[in-house]
Amino acid sequence: MGARPLPRRSNLRLASELPSSPVRASLIERAVELEVLASAVRRLTEGAGSVVVLEAPAGLGKTALLEHAATLLGGTDVLVRRAAPGPLERHFSFGVVRALLESPLREAPVQEREHLLEGAAAPAGTLLLEGTAPGADGAMAVAHSVLWLCAALAEKRPLALVVDDAQWADRSSLEVLAYLARRIDDLPLLIAVAARGDDPRAASALCSASSAACGRPPCCTPSA
Repeated sequence: MGARPLPRRSNLRLASELPSSPVRASLIERAVELEVLASAVRRLTEGAGSVVVLEAPAGLGKTALLEHAATLLGGTDVLVRRAAPGPLERHFSFGVVRALLESPLREAPVQEREHLLEGAAAPAGTLLLEGTAPGADGAMAVAHSVLWLCAALAEKRPLALVVDDAQWADRSSLEVLAYLARRIDDLPLLIAVAARGDDPRAASALCSASSAACGRPPCCTPSA
């Protein structure tokens, strides 16, 4: 009788196995959220899109969960783009979108950049490279263009957009993320968003992204 094969080691580790740190403490009793994030990363590496929304009061480990997701993604070939807006940035139109996508576009070789901005992706280039934001009537056109840009970026390697403190994100960027969230089933794109749901100044900043993700696994909310 041959030896039984060893089980394949999971990327998901118990909180007790993590290094001793404030991050580890924040992940205690977060097995459900950790599994949701691990599943989203697995789906991404297999070519499928996912949306994860973490909404909870301050101090319940949202940032630590995003850091854990970034650690998992660090062991893959995924292009990880992160943004963490502050209170003064809520009126900076498309600020979060620019923080996420301007650098990979600007740093791409000229020929590759031209490919990324072909066709419907061109208006995204105007926003990201020239800083020209559209008026209210052009917001959805930009969202569609950003979708095409993300699809072009994801042709080369899977793409993860990670946003912490989304209660401070500008409305335009949240609308773009919501637009992406409804259309990523066939794209290797992960959107992971965390926000304080109890901040009255946030004015339900996650309303667009969370409504887009509603009913689309994985989506979870840390609890006390």
